[in-house]
Amino acid sequence: MADEDLSEQQLQQLLKDAEERLRSRSRTKLQAHSVLQERYAAPVYLCSRASISNNFSRIPQINPGSAIQSYINKTKQGAQVDKALLVKPEVRQLASVVRTVEDPLTVKANIAKVCCILFHLYFLL
Repeated sequence: MADEDLSEQQLQQLLKDAEERLRSRSRTKLQAHSVLQERYAAPVYLCSRASISNNFSRIPQINPGSAIQSYINKTKQGAQVDKALLVKPEVRQLASVVRTVEDPLTVKANIAKVCCILFHLYFLL
């Protein structure tokens, strides 16, 4: 919008709206800042024991289901890695199995042969 397209009243209304938006944003930022200060910035020496325990109750408690087994063993020669724990047994078993890899061109040729035979059988019978 060019300046000459707006009337004086429209321009004043746009400026008032912009000012109102800026003031509301600054108010919400100040409110959020005061809430954060109230919650986290209170000095410990000015707090009562109840408020200190209340602040500690907000800290999430971490409770692992089980301890992670270490894969490093200490020996007389130094630290050694337990290779059995590095890779899961089912993955290790997959690695030791011989897998066949089929050539995609061979698979495509075999499918074409089967389709050709089925096509001839369908139309000949």
